[in-house]
Amino acid sequence: MQLAEQIIEITPNQLTDKKFMIERIHVPDNLIGLTIFIEVNQNPINFVLVYDSLYNLRAEYQAIENQRKIVIHQDEAKSGIETKAGNIPAGEWIIAFEFQTSNLTETWACKYRVTGEVNTRVQM
Repeated sequence: MQLAEQIIEITPNQLTDKKFMIERIHVPDNLIGLTIFIEVNQNPINFVLVYDSLYNLRAEYQAIENQRKIVIHQDEAKSGIETKAGNIPAGEWIIAFEFQTSNLTETWACKYRVTGEVNTRVQM
């Protein structure tokens, strides 16, 4: 189930040494996993932090170049490195990005997509 897809662009006239972007994603009930796909066209992302709706840090990645797949799942065996496995609470999740913008000469872009894995188990 796709939850969000966004392209973030930073143009040279918006320059500071670093730029922070906060993205908010609505996560519905009944999910057992989230996957975040990130693609970068040039300069790497310094770091990405993912917080759940209870403000728990669920993922932390640094120096993302080209592309990255972040998996947060109830099952620890299915969760990615640098993530915290556990329940996927419904509500507003936060993805925080930090980009290095010094020496940027053309528009920089980052695309991300968030998908959710629905719990298909029937509870009795």
